[in-house]
Amino acid sequence: MTASYWVFIDLFRAYFGWSAEESDRARGDRIVASLRTFVERGELTESLMEEIGPLLGHLLSASFGTDWDTRLTHATPEQIKHQTFMAIRDVFLALATRQPLILVCEDLHWADSLSLDVISLLMEILRLVPLLLVCVYRPEREHKSWHLATIATRKCQERYTELHLQELTQPQSRRLVESLLTIDHLPVAVKELILEQARGNPFFVEDVVRSLIDSGMVYKDGAVWRAREGIESITVPESIQSVILSRVDRLEQHVKGVLQRASVIGRLFQRRVLEYTLQQEAELERILWELEDQALIYQERVVPEAEYSFKHVLTQETIYQNILRRRRAAFHQTVAEAMEVLYQGGLEEWYERLAYHYDRSGAAEKAVEYLLKAGEKSHRAYLTGSGMIRSVTARSRRSRGWRFLLPTDGTWGHFVRPS
Repeated sequence: MTASYWVFIDLFRAYFGWSAEESDRARGDRIVASLRTFVERGELTESLMEEIGPLLGHLLSASFGTDWDTRLTHATPEQIKHQTFMAIRDVFLALATRQPLILVCEDLHWADSLSLDVISLLMEILRLVPLLLVCVYRPEREHKSWHLATIATRKCQERYTELHLQELTQPQSRRLVESLLTIDHLPVAVKELILEQARGNPFFVEDVVRSLIDSGMVYKDGAVWRAREGIESITVPESIQSVILSRVDRLEQHVKGVLQRASVIGRLFQRRVLEYTLQQEAELERILWELEDQALIYQERVVPEAEYSFKHVLTQETIYQNILRRRRAAFHQTVAEAMEVLYQGGLEEWYERLAYHYDRSGAAEKAVEYLLKAGEKSHRAYLTGSGMIRSVTARSRRSRGWRFLLPTDGTWGHFVRPS
């Protein structure tokens, strides 16, 4: 699930290099050290550092042991929102002043409204410093990210380039198939069959090739890939989902089970959450290596903690949808309980995901509890929901009369009090 400023919280965590074990005070010390460096290099003034520090601490849940911790006590939500926008802008201005800077913001079709507003603000400084802003998102009309192109045209047209990724043409698909399938003795008919079924989808082509390797129909002989006799009789699946399932079904049962649990956690999953849900899985390291080797997942980051990602969202969705519903609910329950234990020191950051997992597990009371907390947190951050919404009717006495509004794109909206 997506919380306020999620895109930039993630970027700052990577920049500061925090570990999961660090205290709020240790995180605050790193913020102070970085801002002090900006001042010493002339990239920020002392007064600007005094303004930015408390805002970053508030945004990143860090503490300083100084008056910075209480500086925003009497500020209104609107003031905090505006000043946070300016603080984020000024930090990136300082970084780009020091050296050319590239900000890559991926999966913005899942981004929260405030993150997209900050991206819009950053477009205004592209002419001031050597900053390259790369925004990657699916063109979904229902989500606010759909308007980024229009905003960029208005704010920085002379520095804006829009790239649409279309299906590959027939010649492009053929070149891709031939470059991937550099295999001795591969019949032309097999290439043509893959080409026909792929319909310009490079992910389909790549996974078909990996499926052939997984099944043993294609094998490596020294430095050369070879096709076994009888490969011309293979049946190429008609959809990418079928290819994914055929690959997953070839895994050992306990490896497949790890992958299924990971898919319940989400497209991005934390290793220690996965490890907690498995309890006695002593071979997790080997299994993760195997899944990486199979190109089903990859390690996304190491700090602040080890986190993995499915190679493609279709992989995660396909695996998830093919878990029995009752088993899925049990997995969601276990994941939520793991998060409560592992992140009890900073649980506020996980309210949205806890609400999601408890809702999917059928634990209505717990889902409502975290939905309320998530709504209150969003209200404090002055978050306004965006995107298409669906209503979730609470199933507990405590929540009677409440309606919870959640965007269908995976971001979180707000709760509505009974009238």
